[in-house]
Amino acid sequence: MDITLRCRPAALIRTRTRSLSTSNGRRLAERILKMRAQCDNVWAVITLTGCVLEQRWGLPGRPLRKQTPWPILEIYRRMRYQTFLVPHTPAFIKLGARFPLPGLVHHRSLLVNSYPAVTEQQPRLAFSFYEYPGINRFEEIVEGVLRFARDHKAATGFAPAGFTLYFVHREGARARMTVGPYTGGQGWSFELDPTCGQPTNPRWLEFCRAFMPWALAHGARTSPTQDMLDGDPIWG
Repeated sequence: MDITLRCRPAALIRTRTRSLSTSNGRRLAERILKMRAQCDNVWAVITLTGCVLEQRWGLPGRPLRKQTPWPILEIYRRMRYQTFLVPHTPAFIKLGARFPLPGLVHHRSLLVNSYPAVTEQQPRLAFSFYEYPGINRFEEIVEGVLRFARDHKAATGFAPAGFTLYFVHREGARARMTVGPYTGGQGWSFELDPTCGQPTNPRWLEFCRAFMPWALAHGARTSPTQDMLDGDPIWG
């Protein structure tokens, strides 16, 4: 096991939320890359009809007390979590298109997802982890993932709540890793993780089993603790 501990100084970031509405996967991917070039990084939830995207900028040197009022941040944090905990993302896309949110200034830790203790009947965020090295095939992968999800829904009636997207810069100790996710030397990679708010839903588990071979065949790296590798002949 390789564990890297990193202590970061307290700092503020600015987050601007945008909604993109389109069912064309390649066009959506191109727009995401353009928006990523305008900021330090992006985070998004992609669905079959569009995505909710956050552009983020670091604010080095800004006084820590100069942030958006807490009630506004808390409302946004809860609303954001619900967008991919349950299938409300399409509605959130429409709402965001009509009422775009201004930039919010906050601590990085505000938007870290939580996993509270819940009963088996309560919704809880579940995801399956897939990392794709480099970003030169980004448009191809996004288009293919959405096509797979659309075909799966046509065949079974089920699609995940969305696919969580974020980019990772491999540097320092992370770039020197020889096993596990984020290997491959210094550079960028991106994660495109199917998500669901019902971890024990048989149709969600069926989707994960069907999606894993596709993702691995298209160059994804995965984690034994966050996917269906127990059913793979190599790992099972």
